[in-house]
Amino acid sequence: MNLLYHLYFFFNFILYIRFLPLQIYTYIFCFRVLWDIHLSFFSFHINRYINFS
Repeated sequence: MNLLYHLYFFFNFILYIRFLPLQIYTYIFCFRVLWDIHLSFFSFHINRYINFS
């Protein structure tokens, strides 16, 4: 049982290390998409404010 637990932990650790770059790229991609959306909304509001005043 103890050996099984260690093997399970080791397997999860290897999977985590293996897929860590994928997770990091996914987080960076989501952050950039959200940042682009934020900037586009921000510039849209600034332009509206400038045009109306």
